[in-house]
Amino acid sequence: MRCSSLMMLIWALSPAFLQAHGIALHLQPHEHDIVVHCSYSDSSPAIAVVSIYSPVDPEQAYETLETDAQGRASFTVAVAGEWKVIADDGMGHRVVMDVRVNPGVMPQVIQNRNGMNGLAFGVVLLLLLGLGYGQLSKHKRAA
Repeated sequence: MRCSSLMMLIWALSPAFLQAHGIALHLQPHEHDIVVHCSYSDSSPAIAVVSIYSPVDPEQAYETLETDAQGRASFTVAVAGEWKVIADDGMGHRVVMDVRVNPGVMPQVIQNRNGMNGLAFGVVLLLLLGLGYGQLSKHKRAA
């Protein structure tokens, strides 16, 4: 039973499973606004809190929005420069996008920092495998 539980845990933490539940962030210029669209990797809309950070004060949120039922929200860009958009669904899914805005030019994504990076995932997976192996070894010695 413990072995099957460990296998389920490994499967649940596999990159394919985690990727299937990731959140994506898409930006689209519309007149003087930027429309934010949040969705999960299966294309279903993500209800998320979207925090916008301007180049004027990158430490303080310029605006905080909540997406609608279609995963959309919009904000007005006041100044040119590098902006940061963070979407968080409150259930462990978070995406950070750096956007460069030039006057009269469509916003350009500089860096999209989705999810857990490969190194962090590998370390967590190895720790869990080590803990699972230790529990199995303890169980075998007790029997």
